[in-house]
Amino acid sequence: MRERWWAGLWLLCFLAAAASGQQQCVWYGVCHTDDNAYHTKQNCLNNTQPLPLRNVSMDLKLRKLCPNFYQSEDHPKLCCNHEQVDVFDQNMATPRSALARCPSCFRNFVELWCQSTCAPIQRDFLRVEATVPVNASSPQGPKYITEIDYFLSDDYKYGMYNACKNVQFPSANKRAIGLLCGGDASTCTADSWLHYLGSRSGNELVPFQINFKTGNDSTVKVNGTGCPTPATTRM
Repeated sequence: MRERWWAGLWLLCFLAAAASGQQQCVWYGVCHTDDNAYHTKQNCLNNTQPLPLRNVSMDLKLRKLCPNFYQSEDHPKLCCNHEQVDVFDQNMATPRSALARCPSCFRNFVELWCQSTCAPIQRDFLRVEATVPVNASSPQGPKYITEIDYFLSDDYKYGMYNACKNVQFPSANKRAIGLLCGGDASTCTADSWLHYLGSRSGNELVPFQINFKTGNDSTVKVNGTGCPTPATTRM
């Protein structure tokens, strides 16, 4: 039986943060586009309070990708705007195809990015490490983010990996995790997978450097709130 207890944990934290006024973003909107083959986009540094998503088509996309956000209210306040949701949806196209044979694997994988992209308690588990001015001639003006730390529990890291490590790629007789790990599936571990997913130098699809910080503690304490990270789908 599949039991998604991560949904309940995250929802409790979401409600507690909402009640105490602790919701805060580290980014909001898109400020920069790379001049590369993939035109990867960087988010704007912004410590704003989360806001409702005011775009019907993007709201429908996010509901499909991240249904947890809509469990307690129909128009939740989030740390992403319509442009970020559109980029997120496009970025999930390859994983959606590669992991299609295992819904629980795909759900865990997507949830990793739901939280970082839009969670209203973003500041509790993301820490900005580097930024660049949008306008080089105005260093004190708006900035876009080029590096973050993402704090994640070991439970989630290994749960996501174990759910996905044996999923077969639909169009080939090989494991899908090899494609998503940047090499041979036989050499892909939970740590090397996260490293590739966040490596700006090793993966051209990564829009900014993501340093995954994992540990045995199942709570996020970047700012002392102790909110749970997404846990894992148990089979």
